[in-house]
Amino acid sequence: MKFFMSNKLLVIGIFILASIIHNESSAQCCAGGGGSPMAGGSSQGVLMKDQFEINTNFQRTFSNKTLGVDPVIVNPLKSFETKYLYSKIAYGITSKFTVSIETGYWFDKTQNSSDTLISKGFGDLIIFPKYDIWNKTTPTAVWEAAIGAGLKIPIGKFNDSTFNTIYTHKGPKYFSEEKPPGIQPTTGSNDFIFYGFFLRGFPELKIKFFTTGTYILKGWNADGVKYGNYGSVSLFGNRMLTSNLSLSLGWKYEYIAKMRRNTYLSSPLTFNIDFTGSEKTFLVPQIGYTLFKKLTLYGLYEYPLIQHVNGGQVASFINYTLGLSYRFFATKP
Repeated sequence: MKFFMSNKLLVIGIFILASIIHNESSAQCCAGGGGSPMAGGSSQGVLMKDQFEINTNFQRTFSNKTLGVDPVIVNPLKSFETKYLYSKIAYGITSKFTVSIETGYWFDKTQNSSDTLISKGFGDLIIFPKYDIWNKTTPTAVWEAAIGAGLKIPIGKFNDSTFNTIYTHKGPKYFSEEKPPGIQPTTGSNDFIFYGFFLRGFPELKIKFFTTGTYILKGWNADGVKYGNYGSVSLFGNRMLTSNLSLSLGWKYEYIAKMRRNTYLSSPLTFNIDFTGSEKTFLVPQIGYTLFKKLTLYGLYEYPLIQHVNGGQVASFINYTLGLSYRFFATKP
């Protein structure tokens, strides 16, 4: 198909929110969040009819801090870090209905403690339709509301293991041990994603305020483990400083329920299920710059404000995202 670039392309804001669900589940003291993030792009209602968006970003987390650990016990954790590349393509089927396909690849998920555990590979495939339920624009005001419901399908490993050797008087014995949840590229379950978005814009002042809500209903994986359901609410303000440069500042709250397991399973867990689940709030500054009215460069940082966890867990510390978003029309609008 031959694609035409239109000078009339309307860029719907600079990036607003890279909807990061970066720690979809928690684990014990010496393992970080597990599962794949759903991230990137403009957190908006829908695209225009026949409009495409291609978005890719690099996300990195790092922490050498823990919460809820007995200070008398020597903490074996040295650090936990991840490097993740997220990509999506979205298409506006109508002026009210947009569908996106999203996936990501872990370059590494590394836990440094008494030994070093590393995993890498693909995470999940996300199919995510959104529908614009209300959209009103006047010279002095913009209103928009949208909802979405998607499906997250695991395509990576959820039971990656290490192979160990012990030596007995009869010779070496080999056995495998499953890595902690925070090291796995995916949870291994089919999850449902529910999303809501509301925006109030002031065109004359070049200011937008918006809120987003996300809830992920987790399923059970083949090992009989259910990662904790995830919920988040974000409030943001966005200001266009120039025709190309945008700044945003937001507050984000996220809740992660405790993990569950099928008690009839015979295989032992390698983590304490009571040391899962958390509540956190973040301050999220963001910046975006648009080139040629089509290509947007953006970056954001999640600064943890308050963190409450069950048991001992890795604390959120460094979490940033750098990305590119490109929009175009399949035909001249």
